[in-house]
Amino acid sequence: MPFSSYLPRAASMRVMPRPVGSRRVASRPVIGVGLAIAVSLTVAPAMDVSPAAAVGDADMCASQMSHQPPLDVERLVGTSGTFSSFAYSEGLARTVSLQQAVGDTWTTVSSATVPPSIDAAWTVTDLPYPAQVQGAYLFRFELAAAGDCVAVATEAFTVTFRKARYTFTQAYQSYTDNASPTLSTGSPFPLVGFARAEVLGNAAQVSTIVVQRSTGGGPWKTLDGTEVTVEPRANDPGISDLRAEIPPLSTNQYAKGARVAYRFASTETATVEPTASDPASIRYFNARAELKKASRRFCPGSRIVFRNAFSKTESDAAGYVIWGEKTIYYRLPVFNDLMTLQEVRHLAYHECGHRLQYTTYKSRNAANKAAKKIFGTNHSNPLEHWADCVAQSREPVANLGYGGTCTAKQLKYAVKTLKRKKLY
Repeated sequence: MPFSSYLPRAASMRVMPRPVGSRRVASRPVIGVGLAIAVSLTVAPAMDVSPAAAVGDADMCASQMSHQPPLDVERLVGTSGTFSSFAYSEGLARTVSLQQAVGDTWTTVSSATVPPSIDAAWTVTDLPYPAQVQGAYLFRFELAAAGDCVAVATEAFTVTFRKARYTFTQAYQSYTDNASPTLSTGSPFPLVGFARAEVLGNAAQVSTIVVQRSTGGGPWKTLDGTEVTVEPRANDPGISDLRAEIPPLSTNQYAKGARVAYRFASTETATVEPTASDPASIRYFNARAELKKASRRFCPGSRIVFRNAFSKTESDAAGYVIWGEKTIYYRLPVFNDLMTLQEVRHLAYHECGHRLQYTTYKSRNAANKAAKKIFGTNHSNPLEHWADCVAQSREPVANLGYGGTCTAKQLKYAVKTLKRKKLY
């Protein structure tokens, strides 16, 4: 199994008391015999094992070799770290090494000198391992032969190196069937969420986060030129806030509406596997078609005209009517301001409300008089507030076009207006 080259870190050592139940070995020659020690996946190593091998004088060769296996046997590719060995050697210094199986051969990847054990104490040594490519690898620790003492080694343990992955959690801006972006939204609408980078061993891996789109249940395609802003949280370094600006689905003002799904995804790298968030389903609508439909719901026979610009007096308006005419005018560029379907319908009902003011009262003076009595109690522009309340009675929005709020009484009279009845 291949492993990458690396610069080994200095091994660290510490001393632990010799465990209860360990014993010294009588002098008896055993040539070429090693020790296979069972590996226990617990925090404390199994230290009550018998000595692995002994040759010659007991004071010189009583020795044991164990290790602290990783609590998880997975590590991220491209990251290095350390494993801990536990060695006991009476009377002389020995070399402890971390070895990796390469084919049929055990190859030393890092080593350190273990001093003679004093007062029946173990020496704990942290030995570094190199970064690996994806796969499963065998490791073991060996206490090298010295003098008349043979080498002893632990059983091999398997460590799986795999790619990191991201965990995504969405907090999408709410777009329901009644609150969706227009097809030709000029200002990109936001897609926001969260991503948590996985941490195994010593490091978190980094990948590029992109936005992908699927139309009509089709394949996922990465949006070109869409930059996802990744901002790690100061109070939670493991999680990042994500924000992407989604471009218009279409700039054709006559295009049909469509339901589209978006998701965040991490690109595949040498150290990160591709993962994706749950999709956010968004319904796009055609502003022209929805305005016509909503305008004629309560104002049938209306002539709908779309213009790219209005005169100076109406330049800032999204729509307007001329008293006494059947025409409702709408300014197309206003839909570049991210109007939702709910807002578009509200606009249509507002302009229809102005038409109904005329068709109900004919005389502007009579309409003004009625408006002041009912809709002038809490607003400085009764005719516009009347139209706002007409729209609010059918398609409520958070902020009225001309400000203020509609009282229960005003909403009641607004419904009468839609039925082409006079206010009083």
